Amino acid sequence: MAIVDSVDMNRNYKDLLKKFLDEFDLDTVRIYSNILLESNVDRLVNTLEFCEDENIETFKNILISVLTNKNIDLANLVEFKEYIEQNEDIISLIPEEEFNVFLSIIFVLRVSSLKMCQKQIVIK
Repeated sequence: MAIVDSVDMNRNYKDLLKKFLDEFDLDTVRIYSNILLESNVDRLVNTLEFCEDENIETFKNILISVLTNKNIDLANLVEFKEYIEQNEDIISLIPEEEFNVFLSIIFVLRVSSLKMCQKQIVIK
């Protein structure tokens, strides 16, 4: 966490990627992602934003980690909605043994979006 704190404070995501995350496989990126999903989702979103242009593999691994996290909070999941929608091809990279978790998460995200649309319609 100290490294992530330092990276965030100094806005030095490039070094985080080059020296750490780019070297990690999905399982290790998942550990990193899960820690931040529980403690500081904004830092994971910041990492994801930077990865989108700098390193697509790490970007995909973070998205897969989010989409297969059994304990993700809906409020945290919504933070990734735009990335998920813009990268629907990520489906093909979801490990088979975690596909049911992925489907559950997508269902929750879609239902949440539908409820938001319904609230907006009622308000107008």
